Formats: sequence, structure tokens, C-alpha cells
Amino acid sequence: MDQKPPLDQDKRPYIATVSQARQTVAGVNLRITDASRAQYNKDYIRMMQRNLLPETMGLVDRLGRKTDTPIGTKNSYYKYRAAWCHHCTREIRELLASADRLQKANDLRWVDEVKRIQGALAELMKYPPDPEFKKARAQVGSEDAPAGAWALEVARRNSIAPFKPKVGSKKSSIRGMTPNWQEELFHIANEEYKTIVAVLSISGARPAELEQGILLESTELGLVCSIHTAKTREEKSGDAMRRFTIDPTGLFVEHLMKSICREEGHIVIRKSSQAARKRLSELGKQAFPRKRNSISAYSLRHQFSANLKATSLTSEQISAALGHASDETKRYYSSRHLASSNTAARVIAVDVIRPVRMKSVMKLETMKLKLEEGAGMKPV
Repeated sequence: MDQKPPLDQDKRPYIATVSQARQTVAGVNLRITDASRAQYNKDYIRMMQRNLLPETMGLVDRLGRKTDTPIGTKNSYYKYRAAWCHHCTREIRELLASADRLQKANDLRWVDEVKRIQGALAELMKYPPDPEFKKARAQVGSEDAPAGAWALEVARRNSIAPFKPKVGSKKSSIRGMTPNWQEELFHIANEEYKTIVAVLSISGARPAELEQGILLESTELGLVCSIHTAKTREEKSGDAMRRFTIDPTGLFVEHLMKSICREEGHIVIRKSSQAARKRLSELGKQAFPRKRNSISAYSLRHQFSANLKATSLTSEQISAALGHASDETKRYYSSRHLASSNTAARVIAVDVIRPVRMKSVMKLETMKLKLEEGAGMKPV
């Protein structure tokens, strides 16, 4: 009876291939919904039937006919690229599992299986997976850029307006700042921008909202701030106007009250969004030259968010004061541990004109019910 000879040939190249394949597919998530899996399979089969690649699938319509479009669209490229990566990744993982079984059995077919892995890996590397989006953020201009017609189009657009990757988020710009950093910005500004720093600090307004105009009124309760919200959808989400009352104490409120008194109890502060962004960025670099993530107009908004979260206001009131349609959005803003007690203008009341969608609360309630049902408990 013939026995299969042991794998005595030099296996180092094959082991290297297996190792490379494992590393390449390690971070790719295949745990997707059945609908997404079916769509990926459908898109991959369509590419194979038409003998096309992700960047050229945009050149045909749904019936398979060629169009006059000179180049595949961005959406079609990434759609079919995802299908390509999903198929190749799944194939490689299946081959790796098979190769492991053959290697344990000292089966000569292991070499043939590794060669199949090598072929599948070559196909996958035409459009390398990027689970952490590092390569996508780099865009075009490196060896990691996507190949094909769409890449050429992106390169052309980048030659007109080169892509500059972000160094840090807006939220991270206030980390590590001293409690009185807004005061430092205020003191080095001229009279006009002292008012801009003050109003953005006490209102958390977006630069686009500053351009529309921020109404400040002096009342018995305090300083009332009214803002035309920039990000709304007609009659569907978000308040067209948000309004809240601020305690009439503190450096910024007192500075603004002087102007209000001169204007018979109310004033509208308005400034070009572009001009405000540019000048506040310059002031930030001047005040904090060693800071990596420079201060900007949005830094004042994030500080306002942190200050709100440190108060006793409800989740709905905080979202309404920030001009958010959903209470989930505020989690992308600075947290309460970054609150500044020294310069914070204390919001004492918020007018919620249109109810905020309480998505996070609903999720917690749903989770609670599921846990209770799983434990055999009756909802209270």
C-alpha cells in the first residue's frame, strides 16, 4: 500500500504566502447582514459576467449596455470594490482553513492549496482591503491608491485641489487646554473679535449661524440668545430657531451686556462665516502656538457643549441648545470632563420648540425590555 511522502520540500515561500494572506484579511469584517451579503454576491457575479472591474462597472447601465459616461462614478467604484473585497476575502479564509487541515495531516495537497491562496490573494490585492480607512484617508498619490479609471479621475481632481488629510478632530482641539483658554483668546482679540469670541462662547453657534445673525436680548431672568439653526430639514427635523436663557454673570455676558445697553435692550451680532473662521484660527495660533490641533471657531462650540453637559440640564435641553434634531448627535461633541467652570456661561433655561428625537433613550428602553424578557421578568 502506497503512503504519501512527507512534505520535505522547502516550505518557506508557501508559509510566507499563508502568513501574508492571514495578515491581509485579518481586519476585514465578514459579519454583515444577509441582505448585504446577497448584494455583494450579486455585484461580484455581475462583474464576472461582464468581464469588468470595479472602476469600469460605471460604464454600463443596468441592462449591460455601454453608456456615454467617460468614467465610472465614485459610488459605483466603491460599491463594486466592496463586493470584490468581500468575495476575495471570503475565498481566502475558506482556503486558509482548508490549508490548515491539510498541513496538519501532512498532505501533499497543501502546496496546491497554498498556490490557490496565492492566486486569490493576488486578486484581492488589486483592490486591497482597508478596514481602518488609513489608505482611503491618504487618497491618491501613493502606491496604495486604487487602480483604474476612477483613480485617474480622482488624481485629476486632486491636482486641481490637493487633498490634505486632517491632523485631528474638532473635538480634540480643546483637550489639554487651561480652564481660562477662552479668556486668553478674548484678551488678545481686537474689539470686534472680542464680541465674536464672547458670543460664540456663550451660544455655541456654528459659523454659518453667526453669518445669519445671533439675536441677544436683555431680560429680567438674564441674557436671551436666539439663533437661526443652520442644519435643519424642512418640517422634518431640527428647530428653525433655537432659544435659551443665560445667567447674566461672567466676563463674556458682561461684555455683551454693555453693547446691548447701548442698543436699547437687544442686539444682532453678525459676521461672515469665512472671515470669522479665518480670524479665529489666526488668534488660536497666536495664543497657543505650540498646540498641535489648532483652535478654531468650532472649538468654542465644543467647549459650549462640554459646559452644557456639566450642568443639570436634561438630555433633550442640551440637544436643543446645540441645535440638534436627535439626542444621539451630542455624543460626537466634547464631554463634561472638559467643562470650564471659570469661563462657562451658565444656561439656565432652554425653549424646546420642536421635540428632540430621543434615540439614545429609546435604545436604552428597548435594551432594558429585551434584558427583562430574556430573564423572564415582566416589564414594570
